[in-house]
Amino acid sequence: MREMTPMVANALKIGFSGLSDRETALLDGLLRNLIVSFEKSAVAMRATA
Repeated sequence: MREMTPMVANALKIGFSGLSDRETALLDGLLRNLIVSFEKSAVAMRATA
């Protein structure tokens, strides 16, 4: 996983390099919400397992 992280981060940086500061901030907020949602789902799934 540690090997994959820099590759993914670089691909994302290249893919979203054309965004304005406002768009980047919006994307950052959306991605953070998505990650929190995934984490909550994972915790709920572990609790029921």
